[in-house]
Amino acid sequence: MANNDKPGRLDYVKQAVPAEGTPARHLFIVVNQGEYGKWRTDKSIPVVNVVQNFEIYTEDNHQKFPSVAANAILDEVFGTHNKDDAIAQILERGTLQDRPYNLQIHAQK
Repeated sequence: MANNDKPGRLDYVKQAVPAEGTPARHLFIVVNQGEYGKWRTDKSIPVVNVVQNFEIYTEDNHQKFPSVAANAILDEVFGTHNKDDAIAQILERGTLQDRPYNLQIHAQK
C-alpha cells in the first residue's frame, strides 16, 4: 500500500428524528485514503480499489468497539440493506476523517 493509501475512516451520520422515534446512527466504512481522493474526481476508478472491505460498521455511544451494521440499520438509514448501494451512498456523502484509521473489532461474548 502506498504511503498516501493509508486506511482512513469515512463517516456517515444520520441525525435522530425524535418525532419518528429514530435514533442518530453513526456508520462508517474503511477506505484507502489516496484512492478515495482520486475516486472523488474520477468515478471510473473501481470501488474495490477504494474500500478496504465491503463492510459497513456502526459505533453507538454505549459500545466500546465498532460492530458490523445489521441489515435493519442499513434499511433504516439507506432505505436498503444492499451493501453495494449503501457503500455508494457513504462514498458520495460521507466525511473522511483527517487521520489514518486502524479498525479494531472485538468479538461479542
